[in-house]
Amino acid sequence: MILKVPSEIRQNRQVGDHFNFYEREGRFYEHVGQSIAVRTPNCLFNHLDVAGNQFALILEDFGGRTMVSQIAGMPMERATEAVRAIASVHAQWWDTPAVHALDWMPRLTDPPNSTAGGSYREAWPRFVESFGADLPEGSLGLGERVGADFEAIQLRRPRTRRRHPHHHLTPDVSRAMSERPGCLARGSSLGFVVSCR
Repeated sequence: MILKVPSEIRQNRQVGDHFNFYEREGRFYEHVGQSIAVRTPNCLFNHLDVAGNQFALILEDFGGRTMVSQIAGMPMERATEAVRAIASVHAQWWDTPAVHALDWMPRLTDPPNSTAGGSYREAWPRFVESFGADLPEGSLGLGERVGADFEAIQLRRPRTRRRHPHHHLTPDVSRAMSERPGCLARGSSLGFVVSCR
């Protein structure tokens, strides 16, 4: 079994509280975990005390799983499995009434997610200092562009019209992207985890 409780490290706890990570994970297991299209751990105990800001989960231990390195990445076969798993969840939840009823699961443009651009830009120099030399060619430039256009990307429309050798978003395409249906997704994926819509 795995016991998950909020971090005792003050800075980590502040981030978790700011984004309601602990409540959202508990609600995930309460409302979604056993019905989702991918295998999730069985939740044996779920303590959700939102008013008291206290949370605890006891989860099934899958055991024998390999932790994916955020620096080295994962082999193509594992990445392919993760993308297929993500696609199956999207297919299951795509624009369903159920996904719109998950009011505890914010959209990317809802507070506090709407402030993530500032956090990204604040953390970017430290990230580059620590990991920049290990990134593939082109990654730093992409990261800079994401930081500059973070809020526009969140809203799914380009801040400025740009020509790019691989794609060009016209206003009609941009509007269509901003109006696309809701589904379950995760801002970052280490072999696939779900926590936002």
